[in-house]
Amino acid sequence: LRGWQFVWVYDIECPNEIPSDYKAYRKQQRRWSCGPMQLWAAAREQVLASTLPPLHKAYLNIFFFGARMLATNIISFTFYSVLVPMTLVHYTQEADMEDSHHRFMPWWSIVWLPLLVTMSTMAFSPESFHFMILYVMFENAMSILKLGASLEGLFGLKGSMTWTVTQKLGANADRSLNISKLLKQISCFGKEMVCGLFLTGVA
Repeated sequence: LRGWQFVWVYDIECPNEIPSDYKAYRKQQRRWSCGPMQLWAAAREQVLASTLPPLHKAYLNIFFFGARMLATNIISFTFYSVLVPMTLVHYTQEADMEDSHHRFMPWWSIVWLPLLVTMSTMAFSPESFHFMILYVMFENAMSILKLGASLEGLFGLKGSMTWTVTQKLGANADRSLNISKLLKQISCFGKEMVCGLFLTGVA
């Protein structure tokens, strides 16, 4: 907004560390979904009032924040985790499948379109292609967390005010196998579990 330019330097490598476990990964993904929506809520009026060209303003508000940060999570949850599974269940319970097929949703939109999106996503990591089905189901189960965090950040709800740092173990990690310690660290995440069980049952 103040005329600064960002430059991506691709030849500089920086060591990084992934989250140590699922609980830390969950906090990271929640922060990454909530933070941009908080920024959008705080800065969208400044974007509109700035001296940026109209196309730049439209890109920031509509495409960068609206589509990429919010609509992606909405579609991922409502379409892939709710509408498509419920439609497939509806088809299996219909005696006249051809008629219901054309009454409700076209077959390409509930089968071929999700398959195409999945294949295009996995094309960037062909060595992990055999994890495709598990990856898609995991991401769809995670979509309920991401959507909730996005809405909390957008509307400034209480949950968006909680800011936790992702745990990183690094060189201080205890690599000994302690079963009792591992059992104490097991956590149950209700929303993801319900969504995952629903998708597994539909599949």
